[in-house]
Amino acid sequence: MFDRDTLEGKFARIGARMKPADGTGSRRRLGVAIALDVRSDRRGEFFEVIRRPDAEAEAKNWGWRVMQRNAEVYVRGRVRHADHRTITLHGWHRVLMNTENQSRAMRNVAFLD
Repeated sequence: MFDRDTLEGKFARIGARMKPADGTGSRRRLGVAIALDVRSDRRGEFFEVIRRPDAEAEAKNWGWRVMQRNAEVYVRGRVRHADHRTITLHGWHRVLMNTENQSRAMRNVAFLD
């Protein structure tokens, strides 16, 4: 779950550096399994990922759920929604998501389904 290469790859995709820390030193966050600190070195800023030694065992009980970004959904039949009357769709129709996440103010928001 805390594979260093995987984490470094995910941070690199957003243009950031990360360094893992084991959480046993003076910077340990009591009561927190995983914490992020923004630190700096001669190469610039980076995220320090601090994890308690027992964090992996605790994380197994967090109730993880797989979600998908930009999901594509198709519907047919009756569609009920609070914003409109029930409609009946004959045949398959692709559901288009709203576009509010494309605005400048929402550029860092992701809709996960």
